[in-house]
Order: sequence, then structure tokens, then C-alpha cells
Amino acid sequence: MAEYVEIVLDQGTDFSYNVTLYDAETNANSNISGYIISSQMRKSYYTDTIAANLTCTVISANEGQFRISMNANTTASIASGRYLFDVKTYDSINNKTRRALEGYITVTPQITK
Repeated sequence: MAEYVEIVLDQGTDFSYNVTLYDAETNANSNISGYIISSQMRKSYYTDTIAANLTCTVISANEGQFRISMNANTTASIASGRYLFDVKTYDSINNKTRRALEGYITVTPQITK
């Protein structure tokens, strides 16, 4: 089951959120060597329109650490409001896909443009 989080993102600013994957079977951080990680946000579960793709960058594969992020230009183009998002991982060694993280991102409107 995916971890659930609620994130507040300030429109027009750089955004990043660090994630550590934990393996309950081994009681240790997951080794994400060889993983492909992807993330999107959408206004609802049922829309085909992607509000934004989040950049996923591995920080430490052996420790299961990665970052989801967007630059200020990307966040400026997202309308303020509440969005759903998730992060999927694909383990290319064992050919397994899982949803690692899911939740809401609330985009607050920018004043200074």
C-alpha cells in the first residue's frame, strides 16, 4: 500500500519533496537500484489531462531515497487548487510496478509575478 501525504506547493516557486522507501519485509530501507520512478498530478482520478509531470531523481539508491520536484516555471503554469498525485516505481530487475506514494497537492496562488 502506498504512503499517503498532503503537500502544499506555492505557485511560481521551486518545489521538492524527499522520499525514502521502506521495505516492511526486511525492516530496512528499500534498495532502488535499477528502478524507474515517475509521478504525475491531475485534477481528478478520471481526467486524462495531466496538470504536471513531477521530476523524480534518485538521491541514494542503496538507501531508497529519491526526490520529486518541479521548477518555478512549471509550478507557475499550474492553476491554483487541489490536485491528486502519485509516484510509481518500476523495479526493472524484478519486473514489478508499485505505487509508492499518493495524496493531494494543494497549489496556493502566487501574488508576485
